[in-house]
Order: sequence, then structure tokens, then C-alpha cells
Amino acid sequence: MIKTKLLYRLIIAFSFLLIASQQSIAQFVLYGMTTLGGISGDGTIFKCTPSGTFTTLVNFNDTNGAKPNGSLILAKDSNLYGMTTLGGTSGDGTIFKCTLSGSLTTLVSFDGANGHVPYGSLIQASDGNLYGMTSLGGTSDQGTLFKCTTSGTLTTLVNFSNTNGYSPHGSLIQARDSNLYGMTPGGGTSSDGTIFKCTLSGTLTTISNLDYTTGEEPWGSLVQASNGNLYGMTLMGGLSHTGAGTIFQCTTTGVVTVNDFDISNGANPYGSLIQANDSNLYGMTLYGGTADSGIIFRYTTTGVLTTLVNFTGVGGTDIGAFPTGSLIQASDGNLYGITTGLNVGDTTGYATIFKCSTSGGLTVLTKLYGDYNSVPNGCSLLAVPTAEMGIDNIKTASTVNVYPNPTNGNFTLSLSNVNAACNIEIYNILGERVYTELLPQTQANNTINLTGQPSGVYFYRVLSEDGNLVGSGKLVVER
Repeated sequence: MIKTKLLYRLIIAFSFLLIASQQSIAQFVLYGMTTLGGISGDGTIFKCTPSGTFTTLVNFNDTNGAKPNGSLILAKDSNLYGMTTLGGTSGDGTIFKCTLSGSLTTLVSFDGANGHVPYGSLIQASDGNLYGMTSLGGTSDQGTLFKCTTSGTLTTLVNFSNTNGYSPHGSLIQARDSNLYGMTPGGGTSSDGTIFKCTLSGTLTTISNLDYTTGEEPWGSLVQASNGNLYGMTLMGGLSHTGAGTIFQCTTTGVVTVNDFDISNGANPYGSLIQANDSNLYGMTLYGGTADSGIIFRYTTTGVLTTLVNFTGVGGTDIGAFPTGSLIQASDGNLYGITTGLNVGDTTGYATIFKCSTSGGLTVLTKLYGDYNSVPNGCSLLAVPTAEMGIDNIKTASTVNVYPNPTNGNFTLSLSNVNAACNIEIYNILGERVYTELLPQTQANNTINLTGQPSGVYFYRVLSEDGNLVGSGKLVVER
């Protein structure tokens, strides 16, 4: 029964939320996609202000793509990149670039041979290229792992073929060793999925073959925690034999440690884990909990799972139900996420976008009804800053200089004509604060170390001791 539900959810909802705020100092606009709706019913790209004003930027029409899933990403060139599962010249899906104002360019039309039906999201790796996976297509029609330049030159790096996994649905991550890591929900020695490592040149190594005891069918993505280990979840399997899925820890050499979901503490996680600034992992399950409508949980790296929120649905406490995606932690310290709101055969529910503290206090921010702005099945959101730390409105100051920029992670922040101590804060593109330090008044040149952070775009701000903005800007980390 659980598996039937999951297959239904896969068809109508495969998404994770990427929504972030930038504390009170920075405004943002949400960008996202819908799988359905729009003029042609093939989905849209939209932006939404924090006050709830929706603007449709792109209507997918099959020719330029259809039925997008996964997430938009903001690349180093300040453009959005994403994929559609269908559409394009061969109907097999697309890779596209979209400006923040909504001008869309199709970069790649998948044709089966080079992949088909990409469900996950792209990442931009340290070499500046985009990497992703398709769930089907390739030489064995079991999916591919590819590299794509931002101008649209696609190279197939790996053809999945059952023994090395098949039909990947999640996204890749680039770990601190510069390798790509990912999962497949099928294939491997037990046909229950794999965890793999892949170099940027395409040498793939299976580091763990999943089975029922470790959990099977992972649909989300991995996360590398501060202890260097990989963490992920599986939809099914587990030692408790409830079939409710697992949380696992995996070293980069493939040693797996498993904790089970048992329905009472959640069941069938669809998305991925995140590590918050308290070093704990947070995530959601699609089902389970007191109302079998999903939960939000906290998980320590030592294996202690705590339920923070039991979703109850429309007929319960009205806080939403059936979350299909992932949480993020915004710069205000809160977790943000989304519920789909609809169970199998239900047409009366609604989706919610919510804020949740790390102790479990949940506030519904928006209830979504209607067509393209209703249940965000297949929709993902990304918060793009637009004010003081934003791409288009960065406040520069002659008193603040950052060099080199781009940087490999070590850089110098130079302050001139500043006669007091200052604070520097650095945020990633999701709005998560990744670095903060008090800079002494007597030190004009300050060495900053971000080598523990992945390559990408970051935003910094320098504040005086009384909270006034001295300067802010964009920083690019490249390795």
C-alpha cells in the first residue's frame, strides 16, 4: 500500500523546497517551477514576492520543455538553470537557462540516446560546468550522468546499466574531495539501489550496494555533513521490516550505518536531509506520524531521531500534509519547507509553505489554491536576494575590498577608513549564513577562510558594531 502511494506521489509530486530569507537586512524574490498549469498546461517558471504576489515568467509549451521537476539553481553568471522532464525537440526533456526576468533559452534537448526524463536538479561544480542525471535513456535506457557547459554542450559521462545502478531520480553533490556523489533507486548487487562516487571526468565507483536491511529505493540526494560523512534516506526497506525507509550514514569509502523509520516516527522520506547550524540533520517524511500525513524530524549525527512536527492535513490542525521535498535553513535560523496537501484521490486539499523553528514551532506562511499557483507538485523554489545582498543591488563601498575574487576559498577582506570593529557575515545563495567573524578595529587586512564551503556564489556584508551596513558584495569561490 505504501509503495502504491509512493508511485502515485512520484507521478504527481517530485519536488523539494529551496526557499530562503536573508534576515531582516535583505529582501528576496522566490523563483520556482510548476509541473502543470500555465497556458499550455505544461508547467511554468514563476517568481513570487515575500508578500505573495505571483508573476508567471515562462509558460512551458512542450517545444521549450514540459513538466519540470527538481530545482532551479542560481549559477555563477547570475542566471537560473534547470531541467524539464519532457518536451523539447524529441519530447525527452530539456536543459534550459533563464534570466531573472524570464527570458528562457533551451540549451539541450534530450533525445533518448543522451538521456531521457531528468527528475533531479543540476549542480554547478568547481569547474564551472553543470552536472546532472537523467532517469532513463543512454546506451541501456537506464539513465545517464552528464556534464553540460553553460552554453549547452552536453557530454555523457556515465551510462547506467543496472550493475552500476539504474534510473537515478535525485541530484548529485560535489563533496569536499571534489568528487561527485549520488544514488540510484535501483540496480547494484541486490537491485535495491546504489551509492556511488564519480570523478568530474566520469569515472564511476560504486561505494555501497543497498539492500532491504540498509534501505532500498533512495529518491533524494546525499548531504555531506561537517564530520565528512555522507547522509541520506531511502523510501523503503529497513531492519524493522515496516518498509518505511531508513536514514543512513555512509563514509566516502562506503561503510553504511542505518536507522529505521517505523511509521510512528515517520515513513517514506521523499526528499533529502540538510545539516543546520546546530550541526543536527533535519528532514521530512511523506507519511507516518500520528496522522500518517508526514513529519518534520531532527536527527543527530550520533543517531538520535526526534519528531518535531506531526502534519495533520486539512481536517486536523490545518498545517498541511504529505511533504514531498526537503527543508532548508534560512539565515534567520528557521527551517522552511512545503507540503503538497493532497493524498491519493483527494481534490479538496491545498499546499502550504511553512516556517519551522529547530525546536518544532511551525507557522504556515501561505496556503496555495487554484491552478498554477496551487498544489506545487513538481515545483521547487529558490530565493534570489534583491536588496543589499542581492545580485542586482549590491551595496558597494570604497572602504571594503575583497581580493582575490574569484577565490579558492582563502581571501583577504580589506577595510579602509573604518575606525571601529566590524562584523563580517557570509551567506550562500540559499540565504544560509556560513561564516561570521568579528573584525578588530586595529586590523585593516583580514584573512578569511572558506575552504570548508563548496564552490559557488556567496554574498558578504560588513556591519558596524551598531548594526549599520558598511558594505556588501558578491564573492565567487572556484576550485
